[in-house]
Amino acid sequence: MKKIKFSEELECLVDEKYEKYEGKRFKTITVWAGDGYHSHNSAEQEVRRRVEDQARLHQTDAYELISVSTFDSKQEYDPKPCTATATAILYKSK
Repeated sequence: MKKIKFSEELECLVDEKYEKYEGKRFKTITVWAGDGYHSHNSAEQEVRRRVEDQARLHQTDAYELISVSTFDSKQEYDPKPCTATATAILYKSK
């Protein structure tokens, strides 16, 4: 499975090696890591892992991570205040 992104320079999707990716948009997903984590970094890592898990579950060939956001509960005594959400587009080969 490839992680892809849009290249403004080439005006197309490219993989991690900067090679053009030809695929068909399959599905848009939003994933949440809401269990609570000690840091923004650990919440972000978990939500990225969950995106990859969902991509595998849907048997996609590639995914494009559109957004990742982390949140803090701002509660003074919350031992795990951080959560995260991510949106990705899943692709299948043409």
